[in-house]
Amino acid sequence: MVAEKSRDPRGKPSTALPPELAGDLGIVGPPGQARGENPNVPEPLRAAVFEIDKLGGVLPRVVAAGGAFHIVRMTGKTDARDRTFADAERSIRVALAQERIRARETELEAELKKKYPVTIDEAALAKIPLPTPSAKAAAPK
Repeated sequence: MVAEKSRDPRGKPSTALPPELAGDLGIVGPPGQARGENPNVPEPLRAAVFEIDKLGGVLPRVVAAGGAFHIVRMTGKTDARDRTFADAERSIRVALAQERIRARETELEAELKKKYPVTIDEAALAKIPLPTPSAKAAAPK
């Protein structure tokens, strides 16, 4: 049904994906949990998948979201798990280091913008010729 009716290119048959993954929008977490958000999955679809009882199950109704109607099927599930501090320590350290790096990059960018203000000469920019696409780049693959 997805292959036949879908207007989304992800729903069309592909040699790269098995048929059961046609229309797959990706992994999501429970509604209301920021960590489980997926920009491809509107909130109504995210909530709908958590109404399905078993793996492979299909929601018995169509879900309207983003100006389209969706058939919702659960293709996989990972149960929640508890980890000890020892199990999670490395990921916590990596996340904290990444956070510090991002903060320092933001600080450095602000310092550099103060020290070296950026100005754009629109007249000079307009004089630069744009490259034309080559025949090889324009040819369909």
